[in-house]
Amino acid sequence: VSVLRHGRSLPCEVLEQGNSGVYRISFTPDGAGQYKIHVLFNNMEVKGSPFILDIADASSVSVYGENLRMASVDRLNTFFIHAVGAECKDITVTITAPSGKSKRARVYQTDDVTHKVEWKPVEAGEHSIDVRLFNQSVYESPFMCNVGDPDLVTVRNMPEFINADELFRDYTFEIDASAAGSGNLEIMINGGRVACRVRELGGRHYLASFTPTQAIIHIVEMRFNGENVRMSPWKIQVRGSQQQKNANYDVEERMVRSIESRRFERTESWYTELAGIGLQRASVGKPTAFEITGDGPDGIDLPISVYRRGDNKLICEYVINKVGDHHLEMAICGKKIDPYPLTVSGYSAENVKIEPLGGGTPGQPVQFIGEH
Repeated sequence: VSVLRHGRSLPCEVLEQGNSGVYRISFTPDGAGQYKIHVLFNNMEVKGSPFILDIADASSVSVYGENLRMASVDRLNTFFIHAVGAECKDITVTITAPSGKSKRARVYQTDDVTHKVEWKPVEAGEHSIDVRLFNQSVYESPFMCNVGDPDLVTVRNMPEFINADELFRDYTFEIDASAAGSGNLEIMINGGRVACRVRELGGRHYLASFTPTQAIIHIVEMRFNGENVRMSPWKIQVRGSQQQKNANYDVEERMVRSIESRRFERTESWYTELAGIGLQRASVGKPTAFEITGDGPDGIDLPISVYRRGDNKLICEYVINKVGDHHLEMAICGKKIDPYPLTVSGYSAENVKIEPLGGGTPGQPVQFIGEH
């Protein structure tokens, strides 16, 4: 018996099991790849020789995807497996639910090295996902996946309306996620422009609060593990004498402002919109910008002097000097812009260090460490 890889012979051991005429051959592969096993009897190759054996390194397989760590009940969840030289028949994925019931997931090959795994959980709780290549568990397997049920998230005491005469006070509602299983709960009000504060009451019960600063309709969206919970989104109307006056940031009253030693008068309504990455995060020591866009029926520029870039756009630019959260306060014509203030996350890409681990082989995944 001889074992060859790339034309090179590997040592092997042939042992007869007693006097049965049955021989056990053992050898140690020196890497992933294709091996040829020649079996000769009386110096003649037996039928089927050489035998082809594909060896894969389970430690070089990578498993990734959002639904590997977090999934939803009764939804089709997917993740991916990167395995060079492997076919669907070589990969098995077994998922065990909290009740102890196990089932196989479906595996599809999407290209030469990538496989897609699909599964649909039927109960909430922590699931175990065992990924095997040639019946050998891959690195970090089994994976723990938190499965939640968005339909079991209950929301109580959602405000029916916002009183336009009582702005800048807290409005609250309750969230019960005790039956929904493990997962990530996200709340967004008016697309994230209105801050929402959440306090845990215990037992996966929460109290959420927000503070309206303008008499406008508030849209509350809630997701659990990326899926909308029951009845989301909620639309909270405005009630009171100021509703018509302030809705959609319209100002119907006469305004007189002094801008760059110039005066103008406006009786038409106008609308302002803020946009740009500088409203969310900023890099230390580098200029960060965002836009203020004004739109009015008479086409007159907005009463703001920063620097212009045509089409009624004004650019606000600033530079931060350290990492961390910064508060950004804005006002137009003395009117605070909602949300007020904004929180800008300061970061420094120069402080991120990448350290490679060992060498690499073409076609094989390479791991490295990111440190900040």
